[in-house]
Amino acid sequence: MKIIDAVIDALYPRRCASCQEITIDGGVLCIDCAEKLERVKTPICIECGNFVKECECDTFIYHFDGIVAPFKNKGVTKDMVYNFKFHKDYSAVDYIVENMAKSIADSYDDVNFDFISFVPKFKKEFNQCEILSKRLSRILNIPLKTNSLIKTKANQVQHNISLNERFGNVQDAYRACENLKGQTVLLVDDIKTTGATLNECAKELKFSGAKKVYCVTALIR
Repeated sequence: MKIIDAVIDALYPRRCASCQEITIDGGVLCIDCAEKLERVKTPICIECGNFVKECECDTFIYHFDGIVAPFKNKGVTKDMVYNFKFHKDYSAVDYIVENMAKSIADSYDDVNFDFISFVPKFKKEFNQCEILSKRLSRILNIPLKTNSLIKTKANQVQHNISLNERFGNVQDAYRACENLKGQTVLLVDDIKTTGATLNECAKELKFSGAKKVYCVTALIR
């Protein structure tokens, strides 16, 4: 197997998930990018997910009960997640999920989740949130429900509009599909900017009876 692995590495060398340069040690990131990796500073505000000195709770009011993320949405970490999201580059997925799982363990250690849900797409297409959720489900041993939420209409892509327009853009775009009375949900998305999408999904989950909705993303603004 070592010979086969060596041949595969020679023919298809591991490339950095950010800059795409060949990594010397076969790691997810090259040495330069690893040094530039920007994590969310601690301590965080659990309600908005930001470093406490960058708290946005005075700006936005959320339906979800907490949010955490391991990385900032900039530089190396942005490249890493966006390469997965837009180019289906899976090279850093395990690394991303492992760090999301650590954020969950650090901040939600006293929370007993009934299941994992994720932000759905309007049509059957590549959904990076579902992939992240499936892997989180395996790591955390929490059941995944793939149909607890559906998207009911096509709206503008969030990153193409202003921050002020985002909450209105997702209004009534999601619907919960079952009675969730008394359940605690872990809701997964890839990126939190304003939190508008997660907020709308959390609202629908609570309308269907969910007691608590906690969120996790890979990136946060």
